[in-house]
Order: sequence, then structure tokens, then C-alpha cells
Amino acid sequence: MPRLPEAFPPALPRVFDADQRYPVDLHMHSTASDGALPPDELVALCAARGMTHIALTDHDTMDGTAEASLAAEQAGLCLVPGCELSTRWQGIGIHVVALMPGGLQGALVEGLEQQRQARIQRAEVIAERLEKMGLPDALAKARAQAGSDR
Repeated sequence: MPRLPEAFPPALPRVFDADQRYPVDLHMHSTASDGALPPDELVALCAARGMTHIALTDHDTMDGTAEASLAAEQAGLCLVPGCELSTRWQGIGIHVVALMPGGLQGALVEGLEQQRQARIQRAEVIAERLEKMGLPDALAKARAQAGSDR
């Protein structure tokens, strides 16, 4: 492993210049929601591409944060825990990226669990409708395709 500079990851600038590129991504998804890579592999890819600051912001969950945090520490990356919260306002679906440097706390724990249960129920309803249309084992097939048991 290459030796990292003393001040790594480097501090973020006080002001971001819109014309400059930064080694920062504060909105990424892992297989904890709908991403393609497990949290540790996502962090490894970010490190290989020269990122210094990243945020894992899976949909309505922080389940991958512990794994990503360990991988980020080993890779010398600054990880900001977060999640992308889904909600509706006046009939419009809204996604809010919540960055939580202090981690998951308080009422948000219960709220994320409610969101998870709502997603499971929604998936079951959709699968039931697909099965009525002639697609057997729709939920099991969707979970296998997604590489998830949730």
C-alpha cells in the first residue's frame, strides 16, 4: 500500500470552483440499496480512482455504512455516512440526500426502519400483481436479479 501524506485525506476547500474537478463524491449507492457494488468494493474503486472524500448514501438505509467505514479507513479515505431519504410532497416523489457525519441517531433510526418495511410491502404488492399477470415467483426473481434477499 502506498504511503499516504501526513494530512490525508486533504482538507476540502472552503469554496468550490464550478470549473474545477474535485476528488469528492457525496452521493453513492452500494448493494445495501440499489447500487452495483458491495460497500467495501465501492470504497476500493473510489480509492483506485483517486477519490479522497466520499459519502455512502444508500436509499433509506445506512446498513452498508459500517462496512464502508472500515474499508475507507483502510484505504485512507474520508467517509461521510449518509442516506438518501425518499418521501412525497404534494404528490411529487422527492429524494433528499442526508449527510450525517455523526452517524445514525435518534428518531431517524425508527424512520428508516419504517421506510424499509414500506419498501418490502410495496415490493410484495408489485410482485403479487405481476404473478396475477402470469409471471410466477416475481418477488424471488426480482430479488435474485438484484442480488438481494430483501
